[in-house]
Amino acid sequence: TPDTYLQSFSDIEKLGLVSGDLASTLLVSAKLRNILVHEYDFEEDYERFYDSAKEIVPAYQQYIEAVLKYIS
Repeated sequence: TPDTYLQSFSDIEKLGLVSGDLASTLLVSAKLRNILVHEYDFEEDYERFYDSAKEIVPAYQQYIEAVLKYIS
C-alpha cells in the first residue's frame, strides 16, 4: 500500500498500468494537490501552476481509461 499520492502513481507505473509519461503527469497532479490542500502560496507562480493544472485533465482521462481496461 502506498504511503503517499506520489508513491501511488509511481507504483502504478511499476505495475505497467500506465506509461512513464502518464505517471509523471499524474505525479505533477499530486504535487499540485498538495499545494492546494496545504494552502501553499503559489500566487507568484500562478501562470505555471495554471499551465500544469490544464495538463492534468487529459491525463486523468487516460488514467481512467487505463484503470477501466485493467479491471475489465
